[in-house]
Amino acid sequence: MNDANFMIKYDTLCLKRFLAKEPQCQWCPNPDCDFAVIADPSCIDCPEIKCETCNTTFDYKPHGVMNENLNYDFFSKLAKPCPVCKTPIIKADDGSCNQITCTNFAGCV
Repeated sequence: MNDANFMIKYDTLCLKRFLAKEPQCQWCPNPDCDFAVIADPSCIDCPEIKCETCNTTFDYKPHGVMNENLNYDFFSKLAKPCPVCKTPIIKADDGSCNQITCTNFAGCV
């Protein structure tokens, strides 16, 4: 890896670590997306946000205010049941692999 690639990866890691501590930051709920939003802290009832990277729409909720039903609805649309144990699983849509392994070890053995 050359110095330029190393610096890009280092800068990206530093930014992600900073944003993880930022109370007004919210990550896009799409598991294949790294987009983050920082909004006005007084914006508890902000309108829906559209991710600039993957076009996923989601409600802005800062850390600790996430709507559990929103997460459930979003992931239930993406999840498919494991054919053996029926545990919901999600395949990463990043082109890296065409295989899914169930993480419910006890139910699939």
